[in-house]
Amino acid sequence: YFVGFEDQDLSCWAIEGNRGNNWITLSPFESSTRIPIAYEGNQILCFEAEDGNNSIVASPIFNLSELEQPYVKFRYYISLNADYGDKLSLYYRENQSSEWIKLKNYTTSTMDWILDSLSLPNPTSSYQIAFKVLGDYPLAVSLDAISVYDAEVIDQGSLIDVENANELQATIFPNPANNQAILKVEGLSQDAKILICDMQGRIVEKGEMKCNEKEYKLELENFASGVYYVKIITEKAVSTQKLIVE
Repeated sequence: YFVGFEDQDLSCWAIEGNRGNNWITLSPFESSTRIPIAYEGNQILCFEAEDGNNSIVASPIFNLSELEQPYVKFRYYISLNADYGDKLSLYYRENQSSEWIKLKNYTTSTMDWILDSLSLPNPTSSYQIAFKVLGDYPLAVSLDAISVYDAEVIDQGSLIDVENANELQATIFPNPANNQAILKVEGLSQDAKILICDMQGRIVEKGEMKCNEKEYKLELENFASGVYYVKIITEKAVSTQKLIVE
């Protein structure tokens, strides 16, 4: 599962807490000291929580029961204004009737997007995660590029260390596509795994690219229409491209 907030469709994410709809997605602008430029694409999730109140956004329900090592990975940004006391926390729960359990707190202001990746304990078939902001200053905390995945499928170290992802310049054409598309990759200095995942994070196709190759043919005849994510994975980098099949 991956969400980068580009489609502005957050109907599957639930808002909880006592601040109503005090959260937004938007195209950030550079002149703001609180709202960063998106890490990927143009849209991010910004939290608005003031006067010591909470804003909470809860994920869709995930079926993690068949995953060997479920992980969540995301980018977060806490602005300098968060010195007023804003805190970001990550929670999980095993089903909708159970209590939220805190996984980690984030309280330090950042100067850039920060990557974190955490193991998800006690996986179930009705699992959820949630991000909670205790705020004293509006729009001080932002999130981008959230993914839930199985670290058993891919080498865990490669997934967590994605700082070199920008070395991989990947494009898919045509996109949207019908029966076939071409994945073009520049900067591939190592052999790479190719994974195609659906919106639920399930792997629907696997492949490989050699370090001297620049193109990979995506055969899509048996794919249902919808949105997929193509992952290019090496020992040092991970790059994800969105693919639309019509």
